[in-house]
Amino acid sequence: MSARAGTEQWRAGNTAVGIPLLESSLRNAGYNLPPRDAPNFIRVTHGHSKGG
Repeated sequence: MSARAGTEQWRAGNTAVGIPLLESSLRNAGYNLPPRDAPNFIRVTHGHSKGG
Protein backbone atom coordinates (compact mmCIF):
# COMPACT_ATOMS: atom_id res chain seq x y z
CA MET A 1 0.00 0.00 0.00
CA SER A 2 1.09 3.56 -0.50
CA ALA A 3 1.04 6.86 1.30
CA ARG A 4 -1.72 7.94 -1.08
CA ALA A 5 -3.90 5.01 0.01
CA GLY A 6 -3.20 5.86 3.65
CA THR A 7 -4.16 9.49 3.07
CA GLU A 8 -7.38 8.46 1.31
CA GLN A 9 -8.30 6.12 4.18
CA TRP A 10 -7.49 8.81 6.75
CA ARG A 11 -9.59 11.45 4.94
CA ALA A 12 -12.48 8.98 4.68
CA GLY A 13 -12.39 8.66 8.47
CA ASN A 14 -10.81 5.21 8.52
CA THR A 15 -7.88 6.25 10.70
CA ALA A 16 -7.30 2.72 12.03
CA VAL A 17 -6.13 1.77 8.52
CA GLY A 18 -4.89 5.12 7.24
CA ILE A 19 -2.46 6.05 10.00
CA PRO A 20 -0.51 2.75 9.98
CA LEU A 21 -0.23 3.00 6.18
CA LEU A 22 1.14 6.52 6.45
CA GLU A 23 3.55 5.48 9.20
CA SER A 24 4.79 2.56 7.12
CA SER A 25 5.31 4.76 4.07
CA LEU A 26 7.25 7.31 6.10
CA ARG A 27 9.45 4.63 7.69
CA ASN A 28 10.11 3.10 4.26
CA ALA A 29 11.21 6.56 3.07
CA GLY A 30 13.77 6.67 5.90
CA TYR A 31 11.96 8.81 8.46
CA ASN A 32 12.17 7.98 12.15
CA LEU A 33 8.83 8.29 13.91
CA PRO A 34 8.13 8.62 17.62
CA PRO A 35 6.37 5.79 19.44
CA ARG A 36 2.61 5.68 19.04
CA ASP A 37 1.69 6.03 22.75
CA ALA A 38 1.54 9.58 24.03
CA PRO A 39 3.80 10.53 26.94
CA ASN A 40 2.20 10.95 30.37
CA PHE A 41 2.18 14.74 30.13
CA ILE A 42 -0.03 14.75 27.01
CA ARG A 43 -3.70 14.53 27.86
CA VAL A 44 -6.49 14.03 25.37
CA THR A 45 -9.41 16.21 26.33
CA HIS A 46 -11.90 15.21 23.62
CA GLY A 47 -12.93 18.83 23.16
CA HIS A 48 -13.55 19.60 26.83
CA SER A 49 -11.67 22.50 28.31
CA LYS A 50 -10.36 22.48 31.84
CA GLY A 51 -11.40 25.13 34.26
CA GLY A 52 -14.56 27.05 34.78
